[in-house]
Amino acid sequence: MPMRVKFREEVDRKKFFELLKTGLNSNWKNIRKKFNVPKSTFEKYKNGKLLISDDLFEKLLIYVDENKKKSIKESIENLPDNFGQIKGGKKAYVINFEKFKEGRKIRSKSGEKLNKQYRNLFKGFDLKPEVCELIGAFIGDGCFNVYKNKVYPTF
Repeated sequence: MPMRVKFREEVDRKKFFELLKTGLNSNWKNIRKKFNVPKSTFEKYKNGKLLISDDLFEKLLIYVDENKKKSIKESIENLPDNFGQIKGGKKAYVINFEKFKEGRKIRSKSGEKLNKQYRNLFKGFDLKPEVCELIGAFIGDGCFNVYKNKVYPTF
């Protein structure tokens, strides 16, 4: 599963990027080009507004002095790639708690008839995390986009 790297402290993030610059003995422009990262994205990594993907972090870490790698690795935490969606979902639930509660009441009243009709439709269906993610995306957005025979979930 793809992960994101977050520095626990701002000072550690700044230290990492300075060690990277020293290790590569180059300027930021050349470093960005070496790793094929757009300027705005790289700046967001440097200032902590965007978390670094774990694979890019490992590529960058190669150029950090061996004696400093351990302290850098101890100063980070790995978050799931979709941690923002999880955080947003939890926040939305708290903000809209009453609406969710109201929706459940409406569903329970009107759903009894539907429940009888569809009760066995999904019996024995193996509900895997990937299927749950797809269903959740559809519930959240209500549609999927298809362009030139490629499907792009809109979440």
